[in-house]
Amino acid sequence: MKSKLAVRQPQRQPSVRTPAIPQQAVDLLRREHKEHVSSRYKFPSLKTGTMFDPDSFRNTYDKILKAMEYIRLHELLTHVCGVVLKSGVDVKNLITIIGTCPAPPL
Repeated sequence: MKSKLAVRQPQRQPSVRTPAIPQQAVDLLRREHKEHVSSRYKFPSLKTGTMFDPDSFRNTYDKILKAMEYIRLHELLTHVCGVVLKSGVDVKNLITIIGTCPAPPL
């Protein structure tokens, strides 16, 4: 049985976050959005014109993995968190930015 995608507000208030992204990314997103002003979605799928399926990220990620050494998404997130912490960002700010951070491997 295939489940149906439901778009709704997060259940908990701490899950509502405003991401901090560089101005260059904001400019790129604005230019991209102007390409699809007639769509009800900010960034529609180029294939379907509708919202991206949540599985599309996983499918693309799996294709990339076939071309390189396998790394699980959780391991990638752990690595990114470690790099950010080494760059001087304190844990409290990191957790605020991304919402959660897996414990680094021992």
